[in-house]
Amino acid sequence: MTKVNLSNSAQVEQHIAKLPKDIQPTIEYLRQVMLSVDNDISEHIKWNSPPFGRSGQAVQTCSFVFRYAGFSAG
Repeated sequence: MTKVNLSNSAQVEQHIAKLPKDIQPTIEYLRQVMLSVDNDISEHIKWNSPPFGRSGQAVQTCSFVFRYAGFSAG
């Protein structure tokens, strides 16, 4: 079986798809807000949550928002 390497954005999309359907629009909205702050903002999955960063530095780790609000994907 061949392992497919997903892009960072695809990994975040896959992570959001695992969340409960009723909160996905809200999480996607928050994701778009974070990405719209600056063209240099990037995203990936770390510790089962999407942190957003700029130039290699973490700007915001959404694990706090996701986990403490009960939105963990697993």
